[in-house]
This record gives sequence, C-alpha cells and structure tokens, in this order.
Amino acid sequence: MVDTDKVLSLLSQGISDKATADAVGCTVSYISQLRADPAFAERLTEQKTARLQQDLSFDTRIRSAQDIALARIESTLPFADLGRALGALKVLSQVPSRKDATVAAPQSTVAVTVQLQLPAFARTNYVIDNSTGQLVEAGGRYLGTIKPEQLEQKAAALFTAVRPSASAPLSLPDLI
Repeated sequence: MVDTDKVLSLLSQGISDKATADAVGCTVSYISQLRADPAFAERLTEQKTARLQQDLSFDTRIRSAQDIALARIESTLPFADLGRALGALKVLSQVPSRKDATVAAPQSTVAVTVQLQLPAFARTNYVIDNSTGQLVEAGGRYLGTIKPEQLEQKAAALFTAVRPSASAPLSLPDLI
C-alpha cells in the first residue's frame, strides 16, 4: 500500500512524478491517477500554497537580516571597521531565495560557438602559468610580478650590469 501522505509531501516540494513514484514504490501511472483525483489535487494545492507561504516568510526574514547588516555597514562606515558587517552581508547574500527555487521554471542553456579566423599579425600569444593560473607572457613579453623591495634590488643589478661606469650613457630600453 502506498502512503499517499508521503506522495503528497514529495509532490508539494516540487519533486517529479517519476522521482516520487520511485521513492514510495509505485508507478508513475499511479501518481497520475492520484493527481486526477479532485480531493488529492485540492490537498496538493493546499500543501503547495502553505509551502510557498513558508518560503516567502523565510525570504522576508533573510531580506530583513540583509537590511540590518547593510544598515550596520552604513553606520560603521565612518569608523572603517567593516570586517564583521561585510562578512555578515556576504554570508546573507549567498543565501538563495526559496521563492525563486520553487517558482522558477526550468531553464535551458543554449551555447553558441563562433570560430574566428584572424590573420597571423592580429593574433597575440599568451602564456599562462598552470600552477598559479596567472598570465606570465603576452605578445612575446614576460609579465612578472615583483615585490617593491625586490624591484629596487633588480633595478640596481640591471643598472650595474648595463652601465658599469658612471660615464657610460644609459637609456630606458637598456633596462627593459
């Protein structure tokens, strides 16, 4: 015997007929017959409405908490101690809206691939370091990151290597 209350609960949560049938051990045809029963359909509508109201109430509470966090950020802005308030707002912003999850229709994604053929002179070669994911070379030029103190040391070393005596002329391309 199938537990119709369990079927009702699963269907009201938006679970598909197939998944519901698998969960309670019946056929999709039986679920379809239950949906056709006016009394069952009315109970299902009532449960869906109740669940939607709960979700809307939850979303309202989340929005209220977000407003409080935002107000806290605004009030502490002159003091520049925003870490906790920003953290709270970030966490609250990550919470998905329940209403959107239950009301939103399934979306299909369409991908379009366009192949462009550019002449060789227009193409720029890039090299990405796989270990860090950083762009390290573009158009044949090395793009490196360096700390300020290391920059001074490297500039001094290059300056000494390029201009061994104070009388030798020095230009910017020599350092690059």
